Amino acid sequence: MLEVIDVPIYHDIYMEPIPVLTSLTVLPQSVILGLSGTYSFTAMGYDQYQRAMGEVECNWSSTIGTITTGIFTAPNTVTSGIITAATGTIQGTASVIVRQLTIIKLSPQTIYTRQNEVFTIDIDMADIVDLLGAKVVLSFDKNKIRAETVTGGDFFSQEANLQLFTTVDNNQGIVEINGARFATSGVTGSGTLYSISFTSISADCSGTITISEVELRDVNLAFISAGGKYPAVIRGRLLGDFGQEHSVEIPDNKIDFEDLVLFAFYWNTNNLKGDIASTRTTGTAPTFTYEPDGKIDFEDLVYFAAMWNWDHNKGKMGRERLKVGKVPVTAIVKLKTVKVDENEVCVDIVVENVTDLLAAHLILGFDVDKLELVTIASPAVSFVNKEQPGQVDINLADLDGKFTAGGSIVRLTFRPKSPMPNDQLPIFIISVDLRNTQTKRIPTYIVPISTFATDLTRAYSYPNPYLPSQHKQGITFAELTAEAQIRIFNIVGELIYDSGMINTISPGTFNWLAVNQSGRPVASGIYIYLITNNEGQKKTGKVGIVR
Repeated sequence: MLEVIDVPIYHDIYMEPIPVLTSLTVLPQSVILGLSGTYSFTAMGYDQYQRAMGEVECNWSSTIGTITTGIFTAPNTVTSGIITAATGTIQGTASVIVRQLTIIKLSPQTIYTRQNEVFTIDIDMADIVDLLGAKVVLSFDKNKIRAETVTGGDFFSQEANLQLFTTVDNNQGIVEINGARFATSGVTGSGTLYSISFTSISADCSGTITISEVELRDVNLAFISAGGKYPAVIRGRLLGDFGQEHSVEIPDNKIDFEDLVLFAFYWNTNNLKGDIASTRTTGTAPTFTYEPDGKIDFEDLVYFAAMWNWDHNKGKMGRERLKVGKVPVTAIVKLKTVKVDENEVCVDIVVENVTDLLAAHLILGFDVDKLELVTIASPAVSFVNKEQPGQVDINLADLDGKFTAGGSIVRLTFRPKSPMPNDQLPIFIISVDLRNTQTKRIPTYIVPISTFATDLTRAYSYPNPYLPSQHKQGITFAELTAEAQIRIFNIVGELIYDSGMINTISPGTFNWLAVNQSGRPVASGIYIYLITNNEGQKKTGKVGIVR
């Protein structure tokens, strides 16, 4: 059973006084503006307990310039003054300093770039006084460029320990940089605050990088108002587009004589501005990827030539493009003796069996004790390196279609140091790299300068395999003795063709047109050849025919 206890309960009730506006604070407390600059101030009210009451409507006044409802306009002179906000007898103040306008901008204001290229943007300041801290936010197109690294500028970090707190958000296309100087003074003058590196990630990288937010403080924590905020404009840059008229190194979206001159200058001086391509370069003109490799060589020449041809044919190569699935053509490269006498030896480098030759890299060797290289002539643009004795490195690019179909592409002239027999020229091909108009390698077979062999030890045939539709000259047997006999057998040993003992063509060659003894074309397959001579020597081998 519950017992009810009747006990009186007493409550003390405390009623808090109604908040009363007792003070005003003008925000910000200190501002530095440029001439005729504007700034929006606010007045925050506080009650008797110093608790914020929010923004208060006030009467505004200023000792300099003009102010209306908190929006202050500075005079067009260097000066300083006081901003006052008042309501009744309660007022608050802030200080204003008027100086030359502080400019913040991105530099350079125009960037020419291409896919995979790295470029750097500087955030520059002009006419700053006692800068202590700077916050800058940049915005960019996340689908076209990617922000990489941020570093402090020499201007902002001078004589100070500069601390950076950086946020790079490539998913949003934003870079936020917060920096402060840990030093006894701020920095005054003009220079670079920060530097940011970007990578172009799109074939079409045109766009802008903008300054979306800036906050600057001086050593007294005053807000510094910045003007300008000039953005940077990004423009696409063609591979090989180096400069404008009079060799000014500013791209102009075309590949012309100025670019050729600059490329030649870069090549001759080993200036890496000409390093535009490498074996990693992919794509087709005009959207080749930019893949520098730290050197200027044949790869750079190949892609410059491809871009030249693209530009000068208004986006079309002007030549038959390679068809998808087309069997690669094997080009024949050989040395051809043009002239040999006591005063001069002339040798041509001849390319056969090509239809779309764009560029060639040829390394030749010669006996420096017997020959002195005098001249190198070519219908193509050529870059030659003769630094290694007894060796010449020739880089050729076809800019006007003069050797697209092959033929003689280089003529070398030597001065003999002693009598030079026609059949004993000490000149040889070390390596060959041919490229077609799509910058692809052309399979190549090298035919050296040869003479009538004294035996059949080095006898061989080419091309192998033989494609009648592409190799019009037939199958060549080389390094033969002056007299030789070539017999061809099928895979089961049946005699298909017999040349009989013949006088071979100088210098020791014989061409078989892949026909049988009746002159009819033989079928595709593997054939065995037997070469013999009147000395009882012999040489065997195999050759493939693909029809």
